[in-house]
Amino acid sequence: MKLLWKSTLLPKQIVPNSQLFEPLITVLDNPLLERTTVYPTVADSKITVQTAYGETTRWTITNTLGQVLKTANHSERSFEINLENFSPGIYFFRVTGKKPEVIRFIKK
Repeated sequence: MKLLWKSTLLPKQIVPNSQLFEPLITVLDNPLLERTTVYPTVADSKITVQTAYGETTRWTITNTLGQVLKTANHSERSFEINLENFSPGIYFFRVTGKKPEVIRFIKK
């Protein structure tokens, strides 16, 4: 493949293959794209969970003592969890699956 290069500063010339870059589209192993997010991190009545996984994942919510307060399986990439019955405090959202994660949130 040869491209014609026109420049006002340089004479007309052919650009050799060794100086060209092929367009490359790739998906990198980016951990930020594969993370689970929980928001808001300081919540009143509910949290929203977004996951990058398209498969069923199991999650649990524990308190600072490690007591499991809520657990379920979800296959949706985005869902809400009602926190109205939770006392104010610090909690941990744990996801199990391909890439286990623990995310801290606070219930006001």
